[in-house]
Amino acid sequence: MRLITGATCAVVMVACCACQPAGTPVDSYRVVHVYPHDPAAFTQGLAFHDGYLYEGTGMEGRSVVRRVRLETGEVLQEVPLDRQHFGEGIAIAGDKVIQLRNNYQKLVFNGDTGVITDIDLENQEVRVRFDDEVVFDYTDLNELALGYSISVHRAQGSEYPATVIPLLIQHYLMLQRNLLYTALTRARGTVVLVGQRKAIGMAVRNAQVRKRYSGLAARLSTDAPAVRSR
Repeated sequence: MRLITGATCAVVMVACCACQPAGTPVDSYRVVHVYPHDPAAFTQGLAFHDGYLYEGTGMEGRSVVRRVRLETGEVLQEVPLDRQHFGEGIAIAGDKVIQLRNNYQKLVFNGDTGVITDIDLENQEVRVRFDDEVVFDYTDLNELALGYSISVHRAQGSEYPATVIPLLIQHYLMLQRNLLYTALTRARGTVVLVGQRKAIGMAVRNAQVRKRYSGLAARLSTDAPAVRSR
C-alpha cells in the first residue's frame, strides 16, 4: 500500500491508525496542463473521444450535448435535448456501466457491471454486454450509470484486485470507521486512499453508528392489526 501527498490531495494508507507507517513510500503529483473551459456550463457528463471533449450540460428544460475542442475550449457542435430530458451523463461505446436497479425482465440486477457494445441511433437502443448481451431502449437508460467508480455501500459483498478510495473532510457525514473498514476490505491486493490525512483520522476515530430516526417501531406496535393464532 502507498501513501501519496500533495498540496491539494493526499493518498493515505491506514491500518487501524491515522499515522503513517514507517517505511511507507511517499509520492507527489504535478499539474501536467490546464485547458480552458466554459465557466457557465453546468457540466454533468464529460468524455474524451477521438481528440475531442464531449460534454453534457444538465439544466432543467435546456440541456445540451456539446463537442468541444480540448486545446481552446471552442464549442464545435451543440445539440439541444428535448425539454423533457435532463442531460446528466455521457457514455461512449466501449464504456463500462453499472446497473442501478433490479430488472427481472432483462435478468440484470443492481450492481451488475457491463460494457456498452453498440449504440443504435436508428432504433434508439443501447446494447450492453453483462454475462450475456442485453438491449436497453433509450427510455430504460436511467437504469445505467458509468461503472468506473461505485459507492462503498454498492461494493459490499464484492472484492476487487485493487481499489482507489477518495476521502475528504467534505464527506464528514460518511467518515465512519465501519465504512472505512468496509472500503478497505473490498480489495484483495492493493488499496489507495486519495484525500486528506485529517479525513482519515476523523474516519478512524469515529466508531459511533449514527442513530436512525424512524417511526416504524411505533407504527408496528400501535397500528399493526392483532395476529390471531388458529
